[in-house]
Amino acid sequence: MAKLHMKRIAAPRTWPILRKERTFIRRPNPGAQSFETGMSINTWLVEVLKVASNSKEARHALKQGKVKVNGKTVKDQNFIVGLLDVISFPEEHYLILLNDRNKLQAFKIDNYDNKKVSKIKNKTIVKKGKKQYTTLEGYNFLDDNDYKIGNTVIINLKDKKIEKADALEKGKKVYVLKGHSVGKIGTVKEVKDERHVLLDLEGKEILALKESLLIIDDYKIIEELLKE
Repeated sequence: MAKLHMKRIAAPRTWPILRKERTFIRRPNPGAQSFETGMSINTWLVEVLKVASNSKEARHALKQGKVKVNGKTVKDQNFIVGLLDVISFPEEHYLILLNDRNKLQAFKIDNYDNKKVSKIKNKTIVKKGKKQYTTLEGYNFLDDNDYKIGNTVIINLKDKKIEKADALEKGKKVYVLKGHSVGKIGTVKEVKDERHVLLDLEGKEILALKESLLIIDDYKIIEELLKE
């Protein structure tokens, strides 16, 4: 049987939680997010967003179908929610990002249109030569277009389609997902090789891994939120 709790002191440093007041915290179920980039929906509701005073209230809200993640109703308290996900209530929406202190943070956004920014993690050929693309969070899409692993994509979760895919090139605005510059916004100055690009990061040049970068030219809200 899977463990429902874990010691707070052992939780990833990315979790924005109090660690010494109590011993345990709810352990998220394994999912597309890693423990470094995601927490249980219970933890978000009780300890971060504070829309529930305790687990009992969180469980009630979830059972009533009042909570959605990326447009889909979630009822499991241990469901893992994290980086680039959107938590929704009837009147409020929160986009989860890593800030420049490498902490998960919920940013309130005005609306949610069932569109999501992500990256292509895997590409396979399925029946009849169709291409199947898998994103960071585990979403799968069939598409005839020849996208590349590592492309940033805008996906429509309602229609289950990739609306746009973008590759790293000079001039692209990017959000750093991991590494020493996590949570910062930069501009691509030069594509160095298959794995690296040169970034202008707040006036400082750094060499960054392509896999750590998300293009946000078509998803400007990330830059707007992080500047607040």
